[in-house]
Amino acid sequence: MDKLPAAEKPGHLRHGDGSAVWLEERGLGELAPLVRDHPVTRLADDAEAQAIADAVLGARIVAYADKRAGQELESMDERFRSWDRRYPGGWDATVGATVVARALALERDVCAAAGVEPEQVRRLRWSRRALQEAAR
Repeated sequence: MDKLPAAEKPGHLRHGDGSAVWLEERGLGELAPLVRDHPVTRLADDAEAQAIADAVLGARIVAYADKRAGQELESMDERFRSWDRRYPGGWDATVGATVVARALALERDVCAAAGVEPEQVRRLRWSRRALQEAAR
């Protein structure tokens, strides 16, 4: 939410933190922890990456979805190539490799919890269809 042009957030908050504040200010504080730690940059920090690994499943799902979904659903490889194109020189090679490894571990964890392989993850177009499929 804090990426929206009309979003109001204190300038000192990082992405994720701003979204959490936005939700809390609107009485949706129970959702704040689910979005707070989703940014990929959190995987570059040891303590923050561990917090994501230890988070409730809902928060790990949001963090994983962030790594797979841009405008379209992408594989992890495609998504990281996209980030490399958009943010050249963003991380040095060692930090970049750590972030990718942690993102892939997150993918394995979330997909295992859902009982699917990463290749089976797909974006459903409509909520009704998603609910119908989930009920099967």
